[in-house]
This record gives sequence, structure tokens and C-alpha cells, in this order.
Amino acid sequence: MTTSGKATTETIVAANDFRVAGALNKVVNAAGDFTLINDAYAIGLALSQPNSGQHLTVGLDGVMKAYIGGAITSAGTILSVAASGFLVAAGSGDIGVGRTLALGASGDLVRCQLDFARSSLVS
Repeated sequence: MTTSGKATTETIVAANDFRVAGALNKVVNAAGDFTLINDAYAIGLALSQPNSGQHLTVGLDGVMKAYIGGAITSAGTILSVAASGFLVAAGSGDIGVGRTLALGASGDLVRCQLDFARSSLVS
């Protein structure tokens, strides 16, 4: 299964063991760690599964599939970072990191257009 389309990637050093189940296609921060809710240092999606101290490939922007933490009922929904690296529909005051390109249920891999460098506050 293809999990990303055309995306810009970067390699950073993993701070945690990304070999655990469910680590792929979730949001990571600049420290090479799993993110927290609305993490201001979120830089992209984990696209590889290294051990701690090894190189982690991160999708910074582009069309990628990401795990979502709530139902997406409309394409174009603005997304923000939720607990455990899931993306959810952004609410007022959240930091938007992209939009959905498809619908999905909680826990699904959903095709998204993401750009973590151009994240912005949702009003």
C-alpha cells in the first residue's frame, strides 16, 4: 500500500524506538520524538521505523497518508496534531498543519495535504 504521494522528506536522529506498532504515519517533533497535543515543534510524519539513535525519515510536506484520531466527514477539513501523533479536525485556537483529501474514521490512514512548516493558528 502506498502511504505517501509526492512529499518532501528529511532524515533526523530518532530519540525513541520507532519500531513499535503504530509509529509509522504519525506526527514527530524536531527532537525526533513522538509529539504531544498541538506540539509547536511538530515537523512531519514518521515514514520509517528506526531504533533510538538511528536515522528517521520524516515527511515534511506534501501528499501523505496519516493516522487520524477522529471521524473526518468532509474532504478539506483542516487538521491539527492530537495526542500520540494522530491528526484530528482542528478547532478554534489549534495549530493547523494541513487538510484532508479523503474521508475516514478514527484510526484510519487518510490521504492528506500537509505542510508542517506553514502551520497556522485556526480561528
